[in-house]
Amino acid sequence: QDIFQRLHASQNPSNCEEARYLIYHDDRSTSGFGWNAFILFSAFLQAFLEERVLVEAAAVTDRDHHRWHQRWCSDPPFSMKCFFRSWSRCERSDIISKVIDG
Repeated sequence: QDIFQRLHASQNPSNCEEARYLIYHDDRSTSGFGWNAFILFSAFLQAFLEERVLVEAAAVTDRDHHRWHQRWCSDPPFSMKCFFRSWSRCERSDIISKVIDG
């Protein structure tokens, strides 16, 4: 199977409620874009190896934009999604929001 198909399948499970997640929150206010890209790639690889779906905290819940505000984007969803399309259909799942909100 092609690696891109495997990556896409790993990020888009058939049932978002039964999936396991790795939630990424970019809180490094002094790091540049290149370093953040490296960290994000590492998180994506870790999620793939652990059979988890990688989601950005800011993309999951933008209701409290002060809590999850990302410095790369000042408009909703306050995440890298201002520049890149979503890599998982599960990002907007209510179940993830409940996990993040505790």
